[in-house]
Amino acid sequence: MGHFTMKLLNNGNRLYSIKHEHGQLKMFTQMNEYRLRDLFTDVTLKINDQNIRAHKVVLSAGSSYFASMFDSPLIESKLDEIDMTKTIPCPMALNWIIDFIYNSSISLNDKNVLPLLTCSFCLQLDSLSNMCISYLADQLHSSNCVGVLLYAKQYQCEQLETIAQNYVYNHFEDVVRNEEFLNLTASDLYNMIRDDNVKVKCESIIYNAVMQWVRHDPIKRRSELEGLLPCVRLCFLPPSFLEHAKCDEIYGTDDMRKCQEYLSQVYNKLTSHKYCRLPPRRQPIKPLVI
Repeated sequence: MGHFTMKLLNNGNRLYSIKHEHGQLKMFTQMNEYRLRDLFTDVTLKINDQNIRAHKVVLSAGSSYFASMFDSPLIESKLDEIDMTKTIPCPMALNWIIDFIYNSSISLNDKNVLPLLTCSFCLQLDSLSNMCISYLADQLHSSNCVGVLLYAKQYQCEQLETIAQNYVYNHFEDVVRNEEFLNLTASDLYNMIRDDNVKVKCESIIYNAVMQWVRHDPIKRRSELEGLLPCVRLCFLPPSFLEHAKCDEIYGTDDMRKCQEYLSQVYNKLTSHKYCRLPPRRQPIKPLVI
């Protein structure tokens, strides 16, 4: 007979509310079968050389983007063919998303999660966006967190940006050993190392990370040191470290004179014990409690 729930609404009139527990699921399952058989479909989504048949009412129920499109005076609301090529950056992802709208389930992996997340933003599919963000959060690692962070900034996904940024800042020493860190732009690196929330055991980790980044492409990046060095809190390093740093061959040319002078200035203040205004210390790494 199926599964039903009964709720008494009015005891005097013996009035009950009866609900089929799986009725909605069964309806969408049936609609998907109709879609696959091209029954009662009323719209074709075109992307490159693909034609995807669907029902406007189902697309509208699953996506705010489609709901706005079909319930508007725009010409698309009357068309039975919609070109999605300029809207969806990944053609294959559109197939996966239409399946998700009908079935409420999807398979995520490292290869499809970012294309799906991008398309879910375009189609205003909050439920799928949240699933993709949750997946990425669970898969964060020192080797991929920078890429996820930059992606989140590009698409203005604040929730994912916060998650990825916290991971980068909490695992900075491991992050700098990976290729993604070396491929940061100067602007991204600047914003990262100037943040108070970066957690390191010693400021030397920040300095060495900057130098590692510069040496990855020294011809193009040497000139960025003048802006990056002040973001390193050199005053928290021992004078012996700075004395050794000044001798680095990277500072040996005329175009690096300002950087060498800056290092010498900090070194002289530390060794002469003169008062200098200190920036705030970075947050220490919390010990792991087992």
